[in-house]
Amino acid sequence: MLLNICGWTFVAGPMAIGIAANVRVGTELGAGRPLAARVAALVSYIFGVGWMGVMALILYFRRRELATFMVGGGGGGAAEVAEAGRVVDLVCELALYAALFQVFDGVLGVSGGVLRGCGRQKRVAQVNVVTLWGVGVLGGLVATFGLGCGVFGLWYGLAFGVALGGSATGFMVASLDWKKEADRAADGAALSAKHAAGARSRMGSRVGGKTPPVPMSSPVYFGGGGRTDSFRAALGAALELELPQLEV
Repeated sequence: MLLNICGWTFVAGPMAIGIAANVRVGTELGAGRPLAARVAALVSYIFGVGWMGVMALILYFRRRELATFMVGGGGGGAAEVAEAGRVVDLVCELALYAALFQVFDGVLGVSGGVLRGCGRQKRVAQVNVVTLWGVGVLGGLVATFGLGCGVFGLWYGLAFGVALGGSATGFMVASLDWKKEADRAADGAALSAKHAAGARSRMGSRVGGKTPPVPMSSPVYFGGGGRTDSFRAALGAALELELPQLEV
């Protein structure tokens, strides 16, 4: 139940905002505007972490109402009602860990988007594997079954893993030199342009035939009006090449 609530709030907030931060930060760095990229990251934190902070407060201070709504009345029997009450009480005890989980999950989601926009996908993946899976999941399993903490052990592991991951990625973003990140983006764009030019040169040298060239992005028909070679057209549009019209 608590994981469902945390998942819904994450998808509606930090996940979506992290994707937007990825695009916006990457765009600003690629355009050579490090200050604008930094502002975009800051705005993403304000909205993403702010959203999860509000959701965490609602979850904690309205935990009994939320648990009762999710569990229901437990049917008509006394045993079902008593069992539903025990579940509600357990959810109320776990709500604090879930609320902390939400806040750090917000930091982690937004930080991941910002770092991906800076081209640091590998670093984000490494942090996620170590903290979420190595510490969070495995630590939760050990605490739950090895130490006999029950469902509390699961939340101990998850909350600590997410807190560690959010802290690590947040520190990485705070340590960024935005001017250097813009320079890295410019170097990467120049390298990509060089590779694309080389590919166009190599493919252009292979073009032969005496038929008039036509843009690959235009429809290319086989035979007397057959199907359009959509893959060839898309490839030509991407490489900005012209190939002779095919004749069969």
